Amino acid sequence: MAWGVLEACSRKTGAPVAVALSAAFNDGRWVMPDDLPWIARWQACRHVYRIDPVVAGELAAQELDGDLPTAALHRMPYPIVYIDSRVPVSGPDGTLWAHGFFAYLDRDPRGEDDLALVYLMEDGTRVRLSLIVEDGTTLDGCIEHVEEIDRVVADASDGLMAYRPSGGGDARARYRSCVTVSLNLLLFVISKENGAEVVYAPPKAAPGQKVGRKTNLETVETVGARLGRAIGAARLENAYGGTSANPKGGVPRPRMSAAPTGTATGWASAKAAKTVVMAMSWS
Repeated sequence: MAWGVLEACSRKTGAPVAVALSAAFNDGRWVMPDDLPWIARWQACRHVYRIDPVVAGELAAQELDGDLPTAALHRMPYPIVYIDSRVPVSGPDGTLWAHGFFAYLDRDPRGEDDLALVYLMEDGTRVRLSLIVEDGTTLDGCIEHVEEIDRVVADASDGLMAYRPSGGGDARARYRSCVTVSLNLLLFVISKENGAEVVYAPPKAAPGQKVGRKTNLETVETVGARLGRAIGAARLENAYGGTSANPKGGVPRPRMSAAPTGTATGWASAKAAKTVVMAMSWS
């Protein structure tokens, strides 16, 4: 958000800059310049992805180490997507929760690839996160870049406009964990074998005919439903006993790996009895 915008709001309303800043971030009805790119994209292209809750739970537990598969991010199916899955968001005093988030790839003022995530929070507000995702970058490198920007912004605004400084220690670990969940969900949506199924598509109006105001203009796709059912079936079987590879029963936690080449091969479920192993690779 531009400092000049806050000063203009302050002059018009008579409220201090700090109050204008707080209102801009805590009132989801405000539309700021940073909101215009995703709003414009969403108006032209509305695609919602609902991830199977079982699969989403498994993805939330995955680590995201090594170089990020940046080439895969350049193959997002649409200019903007909405991930309809409850996700954690790191706040200044703890973990907050969002109904879902928009994701799109853009360019920052320096010409670097910028992955923008806009969260629709459960309290009605919005939270924006930007990650520089150049080739060879890692998640920790992205977070270090966010910290650097926070320091610059904080110094320039006397501490008023530091969005979410991770703070180090537990706060940094929480920040990393929350971002990991969002990236894992997004990468699963991008993968070729996510089992996407269109469950709703807006009706096509005849030329010159206006669509009713109550018509849902969003195309909704579910992803991971088949995989979720396989995991659920395996858990049910393992509830009655283990296997030689997993003597205590239960489903082994899936592992997700990322190789730097960034070629999506999708997801696969093993056919071994009583076990389901998911592998999303980018090699």
